[in-house]
Amino acid sequence: MSNVVAVYGSPRANGNSSALGKAIMQGAMGLSLNTVKVHRLNNLHLMKGCQYCDKCKDVGECVLDDDLIPILEDVKECDSLVLCFPMFFNSPCSQMMMLLDRMYSMMDADWKPRYPGKKLIIVMTYDGREKESMVKLVESQLRPVFEKNLGFEIKGFLSYRCNHGINSAAGDQAMINLAKKMGETL
Repeated sequence: MSNVVAVYGSPRANGNSSALGKAIMQGAMGLSLNTVKVHRLNNLHLMKGCQYCDKCKDVGECVLDDDLIPILEDVKECDSLVLCFPMFFNSPCSQMMMLLDRMYSMMDADWKPRYPGKKLIIVMTYDGREKESMVKLVESQLRPVFEKNLGFEIKGFLSYRCNHGINSAAGDQAMINLAKKMGETL
């Protein structure tokens, strides 16, 4: 049995990153023993950025009191994590960046992972304004943080160029099938 947590960063509940994330979760749920939790960052009312207070290094968890704490707890306890977000201005959207910054609390004082061995899939969507080279750059920046500092086993990066289509991914059967196959690896 595997505990799978999905976190959607898009402001659109039915956008491209959500469609691909749903397909990944369908693949993961096909393995009937998995339990699934889904979080939508845009539905949170109070999110604070990391204060870099380093109190998490002493107490072992983030000490801020906001709506991200239950998500950080679920990430801490999960076996697999799926992060889905659009790219804005050549980087993850601000909702996802808040969570990523707060995951700093999941490293010890020596920047080693507190909770290693989790599986990870990252979904990044982008439109025609971002270049594929920028998507690859973001992937190259996230990969060492998740692998080395947070101890995740990356099962896949899925990027999708939507060309300004609000939910074009839902109709791209090849991408949906690929996402479902990725979900089966969780």
